[in-house]
Amino acid sequence: MGAAGYTFVDYGEQHLISDADGEQTKSFIVTSITNEEQATITVHEDKRHSYQEGDHVRFVEVEGMTEMNNREPIEIVSVKPFSFQLKLDSTKFGAYTRQGLVENIKVTKAVSYHDLATSYKNPSASAGGYIQDCDLRNWGRSLQLHLALRAVHAF
Repeated sequence: MGAAGYTFVDYGEQHLISDADGEQTKSFIVTSITNEEQATITVHEDKRHSYQEGDHVRFVEVEGMTEMNNREPIEIVSVKPFSFQLKLDSTKFGAYTRQGLVENIKVTKAVSYHDLATSYKNPSASAGGYIQDCDLRNWGRSLQLHLALRAVHAF
């Protein structure tokens, strides 16, 4: 293949990722918390939150609903631009009165990857599959390159 080459890293079936995005944690001002089976949190309307489903958050300085303060990280199950729902039943908590901050917390996640043999036969089945064509001018190019590499190996 001349001066070109490639590498394959097999992280295994239980690879632990402690910081999936490399971003700093962000905090937002809380304006309301509902008492529901899946508590809904609304943040201040000056700034949209940047949280996504599956993120984990922690609360501090919440008044009224003090049960929210300093808990273990709580998972977000649904998001809207200025609010999100938690995987937390807050029906028995006190009523939210005012203020508070919410901050996302980095939680270690286990990710499963395929081995080289599986990825070699079906590269798009790999975790995050590398055969992705974002540039429509080169549609199918990644698959063609993969097939060409397999042909070189067979030769």
